[in-house]
Amino acid sequence: MDLEARSFPLSGNILDVGSKSNKASYYDKIDINCLQITFSDTNPQGEGLIKLDFEHKLPI
Repeated sequence: MDLEARSFPLSGNILDVGSKSNKASYYDKIDINCLQITFSDTNPQGEGLIKLDFEHKLPI
């Protein structure tokens, strides 16, 4: 994913499933200043995370 991150143009609202924050290494390759990123996890342990469990209806 890291090597390909530059080739995906991203803009607007992004749902990053399971990342928890913008600390993932692929964010080094993406200009995140123009993005509104929603972070998620199955067991969120921080502010601003939403709980996603693909066994249930998504809360978005």
